[in-house]
Amino acid sequence: MLHYFYYTTNWNFRYLCAYAYFISLTHNRDRTLFVHVPDFDDKVTEEVMFSALRLIINECISEIAKKNE
Repeated sequence: MLHYFYYTTNWNFRYLCAYAYFISLTHNRDRTLFVHVPDFDDKVTEEVMFSALRLIINECISEIAKKNE
């Protein structure tokens, strides 16, 4: 069984990606998602990351389908 770790952060504008996320939120907060993809290492392999990304994408698709019903 694969385990995925996630966390939220309050590092506002410390990085360009945080700024881009904020700008996206100001345009449409209901359709904005930010996923940080870390470098691969012993714990975070390509296989683990791709599996986690598939789960995130599938959840997004499910949420969109619910809103369109």
